[in-house]
Amino acid sequence: MFRKDSLPSSFITNFGDDLMGLLVVFAIFIASYLASFIVNKWMRNIPTVRIILHRVSLTCQNFLVGSFAESLGPISFYATLEFRNSNPEEEYYALSPIVCMLSLVLALCIIFLCGWILGKFQAIRKNSSEEEKKKAFELLEKKYEGAAVLFEEFEDSSILTQSAFLLFSLRALIESLIICLLFKYPMAQSILLLVLTFPLLTYILMKKPFKSKLDLAQQLMLISLLFVCNFCLTIMTGTDLTEKN
Repeated sequence: MFRKDSLPSSFITNFGDDLMGLLVVFAIFIASYLASFIVNKWMRNIPTVRIILHRVSLTCQNFLVGSFAESLGPISFYATLEFRNSNPEEEYYALSPIVCMLSLVLALCIIFLCGWILGKFQAIRKNSSEEEKKKAFELLEKKYEGAAVLFEEFEDSSILTQSAFLLFSLRALIESLIICLLFKYPMAQSILLLVLTFPLLTYILMKKPFKSKLDLAQQLMLISLLFVCNFCLTIMTGTDLTEKN
C-alpha cells in the first residue's frame, strides 16, 4: 500500500528552486531600495516615482518575509535530511550545509520577529486607553509595514486571533519534523499528524482569525481536507500494519 521514495540529502538540491525565486525577489528589493535612496537624495521633486519605488520595495520585503516564514516547514524538513544523511558524493556538499543553516536561521528569526510584533500589539492592548490604542496601533503598523504580512490579514481582537500566522508556521514546522524524524514509525506519524490537525481546525472554527471571509473559507476548506486525509491515512496505515502481521 505504501512505498518509500528516496530524496537527495543536499539542501540546495531539494530547496534550490525556491531559493532561486527568493533570490530574484531579493535582487528586485535591493534594486528598488537603492533606486528609492537615489530618488530621495537627488530627485525629491518627483513624488510619484518615490511612491512607486517605496511600494515595490515594501511588496518585495513582505513577499520575502512571508515566503521564508511559510517555508519554515520545508526548510526544517530538508535541513533534517541534510544533517542526518550528509553524503560527500552529493552535489554542493560543502556549500549546502552553510546555505541550509542560513535559511533555517533566517526563517526562525522571522518567526521570532512575528512573536515580537505580536507582543508589542498585546502590550498596547493591555496598557492603553481606546484613543491611545488606535494611535499606537497605527504607529506600530507603520513601523513594521515591511513585515505587515505577519499580522495585517488577521483579526486583532485578541492575541490568539492575531497569532494565526505564527501558529500556522509552527504547525508546519512540527509537521515536517514528525514526517522526517518518525519515518520508521508510520502509525505514530499518522496519529500525530491527525492530532496536530484537529486543534488547528477547532481554532479556525472558533476564533475565525481571518479578516477576509474568503481567506477564512479557503483555510477552513484546506484544513478540513487535511484532517480528512490524515484520518484516512491513519486507517490505511493501521490496515497495512495489520496485513503485514
